[in-house]
Amino acid sequence: LRVTFSQTKQILCWEFSTRRHEEYVKLDLPKQPQPAADDLGFPPAFSSCIKIAEAISRLRTNIISATDALASQKGGRLNSKSEGRRS
Repeated sequence: LRVTFSQTKQILCWEFSTRRHEEYVKLDLPKQPQPAADDLGFPPAFSSCIKIAEAISRLRTNIISATDALASQKGGRLNSKSEGRRS
């Protein structure tokens, strides 16, 4: 293992070499069955994550559009809750 550090002690690069090694434990694991895939060949869990990310992205876009519309109706930028509670 070779690690290169910067002057501020941050890791710049690390390398791991296995030129010589001995195998002490040989593992003969049974092959795992192939998981199900969707139409594009992705696992169902990955497809679900992508769908959730797309939904969140659309929701964010809708929220931004709604706040922009409200701000234009009020003639300026919307105040946050903390800014509206000044006493």
